[in-house]
Amino acid sequence: MSASKLQRIIEAVATRASAIDGTGDYQTSIGTSVRRTRVQPTENEVPCVHVYLDAREVGQENQAGLVIVASTLVVEGYVARTGSDDEGQGIAVLSDIQQAIETDDYSIGALIDVRNGGIKWQRDEILYPDVGNSVVGGRVEYSIPHLRKPGDPEKA
Repeated sequence: MSASKLQRIIEAVATRASAIDGTGDYQTSIGTSVRRTRVQPTENEVPCVHVYLDAREVGQENQAGLVIVASTLVVEGYVARTGSDDEGQGIAVLSDIQQAIETDDYSIGALIDVRNGGIKWQRDEILYPDVGNSVVGGRVEYSIPHLRKPGDPEKA
């Protein structure tokens, strides 16, 4: 059995994040290590990107028996703190994530129905280091509306 549609969407976003390699227009190399975790990395684990699923909202069932599900997908990038410009580093991380994920293909390779809006930016924030920590990051949340058939998410 193949992976569920939601799993394939997450993997497609993780693949896009892996393109952040510090070359071209990318300011960081956070994509060199892509992980599926919510745990903030230590300074020995950066640069890296975390991709994970957050809250899900279920909409109404349509006439075909499919449900529009709006999942929140989080992409966080982390770098080692250098100097005192935490905000500047955080902005660079946010910029790189948004450049990699927000391409012209809002359907994520036809996995998301663009008639339901396609992938959408929801919010972002800079993740400032805690006292004694030297990791700076950025968090971007995306809404990924997709259709699923109750009891069988692979159908939609």
